[in-house]
Amino acid sequence: MRGHTTLMLLVLLGAVTLTLAGCSGVGQTAAQVRGDPVRTAAADHVTAVLLVKSWFAILQPEPAGGGCSLEVFWEPGPGSSTRLTGRLSDCTTYEYLIQIDGSGTGTQTRLDGKTSSLTWTAPVWNDVVASQHIKQTLWDAEELEFDWSMDYGSAGSPQTWDGQAILPDGRAMTFLLDRVQDSADELRLVLSDGSQLYARVPLTGGVLQLPAYEQGATGSYTSAGGAVQEFSISGASGRWDGWTFTTAAGIEGSFLLGLGFIGNGQLNSADALLGALSWQTAEGGTLALLGASASDVVPSAAALDFQVDRWVTTIAAMGPSPTY
Repeated sequence: MRGHTTLMLLVLLGAVTLTLAGCSGVGQTAAQVRGDPVRTAAADHVTAVLLVKSWFAILQPEPAGGGCSLEVFWEPGPGSSTRLTGRLSDCTTYEYLIQIDGSGTGTQTRLDGKTSSLTWTAPVWNDVVASQHIKQTLWDAEELEFDWSMDYGSAGSPQTWDGQAILPDGRAMTFLLDRVQDSADELRLVLSDGSQLYARVPLTGGVLQLPAYEQGATGSYTSAGGAVQEFSISGASGRWDGWTFTTAAGIEGSFLLGLGFIGNGQLNSADALLGALSWQTAEGGTLALLGASASDVVPSAAALDFQVDRWVTTIAAMGPSPTY
């Protein structure tokens, strides 16, 4: 991958002076190559990385990330209700009161002591498909409200989470997650600024439904202004290790990924090297363009605000069913 050359590239960027014509590429002025289109592509890329990182953390939690065994305890509750208590694999504990019709209320407590409250409706059955409406209010007033359904009669027991993540100020991100167990997750997000993300991740199966890393993941990010990036994520040995993207304007990015989706690599256009991009945190990174000074690039404000992995730690915590 081109990302292997990034450290050398960063040195060369500070030491080599290129003529404007020499670094512009076919059909592009030097200002276009060095200016806003590349910076915009870099900012859109780190936005997509942040959204993917946030959602992958709760969709496919690492086995070592939980550290707790699944526990489920049933006992009679008041009247004809049932009390359900236990612990999820991410160490979240829960206590639910389930009514005879299947509706209920409850609380969850994370390992860090933060709590959330849940309410859910009685399941509605359409032949072998059950659906429920679930609302979760978190410790600092964020809300997750969604419809959950499962098809118990089809291979892979397809599930859908369809709803909104709502900030205390009322801004909302819609999400639609379709999961076919032992097959794939498909995620669609629409953020409060109108930007969108789509990602498809093949799954290995089993209790945790982890990614099939060797098969890779694919997706696209559409910015609030309508610019589209198509991306592919590669993986091996139980983790993601590479990311590439292309834009309609012909800008390409190729990056190595480390743990936690940190990354570094380079940007190209028409086989011309444009610059290097690296990021170490969710708050953004550094873009070094050929023939120009380095500049900071940051994800969109909406993506920074809607880092859902700060709210929930696994998809199992987005509802009353103690799945894993």
